[in-house]
Amino acid sequence: MPGSLLWEITSHAWKPLLYRAPSWSWAAMDGELAVFDRPYQETDGICKVVNIIISSTDSDPFGEVSTGLLKLSGKLKQAWRILDRETYDGDKEVQFFYDQPYQLTSWIESFRLKLGPCELDIFDEVQQLYSPESTWFCRVTNSGGLILNKILDGQFQRIGIFELDEDKLGWFDNIEPQEIGII
Repeated sequence: MPGSLLWEITSHAWKPLLYRAPSWSWAAMDGELAVFDRPYQETDGICKVVNIIISSTDSDPFGEVSTGLLKLSGKLKQAWRILDRETYDGDKEVQFFYDQPYQLTSWIESFRLKLGPCELDIFDEVQQLYSPESTWFCRVTNSGGLILNKILDGQFQRIGIFELDEDKLGWFDNIEPQEIGII
């Protein structure tokens, strides 16, 4: 299950106006998605599903979903995503994330300090170019995971996926796993 959380948007996508599924589910989005497009990487011991709680609108277990909560045990760390160049891949916005809220002054500095690329599920129209946005990152595989917004203490909403640069794989090394909920 943890590796299945790494679905990604392949073209312009949007959330439907009415709630349909929790943010961690690909069913929460409309548009073109790749569910198993990324090469599967071993997740054993990196991230574990603790519980999944789904509420239906009626007694049909396969019917319409009213709420959903995924409880994970994994390494969670705060970082800052920065739109440091106007980088787009088709209809997707590709940003980079950093350990600190840097005020970047050059592309060379950006390249040296970045931890890796991140892809948002939906374009963040509020985010300004070069403006750091505090965000949470949950490691799912050795080199990647989920980008999350904090809703309440211990409760998050999925907003995208990330990939650590090869020389930054140790970024989560000193972090203890903790239990979080993703709505």
